[in-house]
Amino acid sequence: MKETSVQYVKGVGEKRAALLSKMGIHTLRDLVHFYPRAYLDFSVLTPIVQLMPDTVCCFSAIVGYPPVKNEIRRGMTIYKTTVTDGVAGVNIIIFNNVYLAEALETGKEYIFYGKVTANRGSFEMTNPIIVDADTECTMRPIYPQTANLNSRAIEKIVQNGLKLYSEESHEDIIPDIIRQTYKLCHEQYALKNIHSPKNTVELENARRRLIFEELLTLQSGMRMLKGRDRGKTELTI
Repeated sequence: MKETSVQYVKGVGEKRAALLSKMGIHTLRDLVHFYPRAYLDFSVLTPIVQLMPDTVCCFSAIVGYPPVKNEIRRGMTIYKTTVTDGVAGVNIIIFNNVYLAEALETGKEYIFYGKVTANRGSFEMTNPIIVDADTECTMRPIYPQTANLNSRAIEKIVQNGLKLYSEESHEDIIPDIIRQTYKLCHEQYALKNIHSPKNTVELENARRRLIFEELLTLQSGMRMLKGRDRGKTELTI
């Protein structure tokens, strides 16, 4: 089966395909096997009253009012709002991101992830990562980046790639009998949960399967090389 070029994944195109090629991503298969380097875990929430200044944390809170726009100077606009968990509050500051600011709904609960600082007796969080409180995915993948292509952009491209990959006919490289013997998950499950796991259990199941696949592929390749070398030796004799 001919490999699908990464250029044809939704959200890529020629320019981004060139950027991805610098990272060793040329095909759809390369893309779905381009794994995150780390994860942000939104499942461990800290009550606001327990937050510590100058630490990275995650908390759940409700938006108190629409972010207020303030133009500091040309090319620098900030948006401010206050969020609360019913006991205490945090001032949220967003720089130059009108889309994120306008997306925050008053009275709606979100999860905020970032560094907390103290300013005049109040907690602040600047440019936090924000997700809906009812999101199923509690772990956000962080990908290796390149110029003009950040982790968030790669995450969206990977998700589009996974949809396309699932639509194509790809036979699992690991036979059913081996997967059953070693209690390994299917490739589709592994790829979905290596990129957007709901929890650490699903992530570890995906990692175990993909590591096994890499070792199996490496072992098969070494056997092929040994067989080829043996054939050359016999031919020489």
